[in-house]
Amino acid sequence: MTVSSVLFDLAAIARFLPALMIFVCSIAAIRGLKSKT
Repeated sequence: MTVSSVLFDLAAIARFLPALMIFVCSIAAIRGLKSKT
């Protein structure tokens, strides 16, 4: 593993994490709404 490849992986992960968090939060919100009714 070279330093550049590690930095590239970190950049890809950092770019992907916000979308993943929004996806998980939306699923949690939908489940919460369904369980309330």
